[in-house]
Amino acid sequence: MPFDKPRPRRSNLAWPGLAAFAAILLLAAGTPGRIGDVRLAAAVDITDMPGTITDQWGTATGSESVDKAIDNTPYRKYFTYSGAGWIQFEAATAAVVTSYSLTSANDWPDRDPRSWVFEASTTGTTWTPLDTRTNQTFITGFHTNTYSFSNTASYRYYRLRVTATNGSTNMQLGEWKIFGTTTATTPAPAAPSGFTATPGSDVIRLTWTDNTRWETAYRVERSTNGTTWSALAVLPGSTTQYFNLKLPASTHYYYRVRAEGVAGNSAWVTVDNTTTSATPATSWTETWHAPNEVLTRYYYDANIAVYRDPGLASTDLTWAKDYAKQIWEYVQANYGDLSGQRLYEVMHDGAGSGGFALSQFDPNTLFRDVNDMSGDGWANTDLNEDVIAHEMNHAVEFTAFGVNGSPAYAIWHDSKWAEIFQYDCYLGTGRTTDATRWKNAKLATSDNFPVANTFWFRDWFYPIYQNYGGKLALNKFFQLLAQNFHKFDGVYARDLNWGEFVHFWSGAAGVNLKPLATTAFGGWPADWQAQFVQAQADYPAVTYTP
Repeated sequence: MPFDKPRPRRSNLAWPGLAAFAAILLLAAGTPGRIGDVRLAAAVDITDMPGTITDQWGTATGSESVDKAIDNTPYRKYFTYSGAGWIQFEAATAAVVTSYSLTSANDWPDRDPRSWVFEASTTGTTWTPLDTRTNQTFITGFHTNTYSFSNTASYRYYRLRVTATNGSTNMQLGEWKIFGTTTATTPAPAAPSGFTATPGSDVIRLTWTDNTRWETAYRVERSTNGTTWSALAVLPGSTTQYFNLKLPASTHYYYRVRAEGVAGNSAWVTVDNTTTSATPATSWTETWHAPNEVLTRYYYDANIAVYRDPGLASTDLTWAKDYAKQIWEYVQANYGDLSGQRLYEVMHDGAGSGGFALSQFDPNTLFRDVNDMSGDGWANTDLNEDVIAHEMNHAVEFTAFGVNGSPAYAIWHDSKWAEIFQYDCYLGTGRTTDATRWKNAKLATSDNFPVANTFWFRDWFYPIYQNYGGKLALNKFFQLLAQNFHKFDGVYARDLNWGEFVHFWSGAAGVNLKPLATTAFGGWPADWQAQFVQAQADYPAVTYTP
């Protein structure tokens, strides 16, 4: 039964069924309390209790298998190549269910469920519809919709039968929760396994296998002797990695991790390892880019290391080293809490100028920030200077404040944020001629995204820079993301949408930038407005003048 025995009446309700009816309504909302003479039991998520989840097709395995739908994080999703079908939770103990919630996954909104039937069974063969929905939408990734209904019957089997997605022939779901009353209890979480510690010169990456869905958190502690421990991090449930950054080189550390839950904690699991030497090796074989050349160290200090390929063995790179050192030290002092984070500049011979960046979170680079570049002989030209400065923007974009990834990259692509970043670097290092050259070129540069003839520098970034704090506003954008946006395993969990993009930049500027965005990006579509309003609700700590 969902209620305790009646207590002495405290109300003057004349209709005997009204108290029970009100109790059902309150229970459907998942709120414990007391109505009239009825004491309510608290609704719980029965997928947190012992039970089994299956799907119709049985083909979803690995990192996107059906169990990810009830693992208590939307950041690991269930995905199936079928756009219609069911997922089913068989509870070990029957429950009276009065509501459920669905959380959208990180990407591809056309894969979201759109229409479905939520149904229940006592046998797993004959089903009773409890709730039917059509044409439902999720305004963003990781958005939760909750659905309530009246029900007093107890069932062991619950099924979500999706009849249509938002257009795709595939279907995905971030999380499915089922709320009701039950006598079942949540078990204590199992201990993690496969605990490893992989070192770099100033970082140790911890990884483990999550063996339970009954943890609410993972606790990580660190020691220098294996006996005396200090708290390092308390991480959300389902986490499977942690980067311990800004460590001294050649230092031995011990780590332990355990799963914690409402029913108790697991045993500790331990591991230890030593950070590598602070002195970069004299040679380094590329493992991230064919043809895997053997690189030779040209220069290093505490902030920068320069390597070159065999084609540059006799080339004087003094200007490039000095220039990169000057720009990077300015970046370290002003962006993303990057002080003490060494940048590895890898210089290749080859036609044309260009490059790409890899971050300190990448094991292929031994957990080093790497800018891999070609400079067409590396003469001291404007183009080669621009290549070096451009690639440094990615160290900010993809590693600022200790978070891996760039949720804005899908909006501004490779170069739009880099343009204002480079302008600031030239100004900040006293390169006024380069700053003027760069500004004049970018003021005249247009792009075709999000609409044709968009002048990103002229109409968006330069006004923000000039009017709302310069480099402080640029840096604050990344700080607000690190503090507020979705992260899982230390990685940004999805891309920003346009409404969120403008919301976070408004927070960085301290004023509502919707009018500026409307001018810069050719209008303000209805979906941007809906996303913007939702972003204000989802991230209230990001504040600004209306």
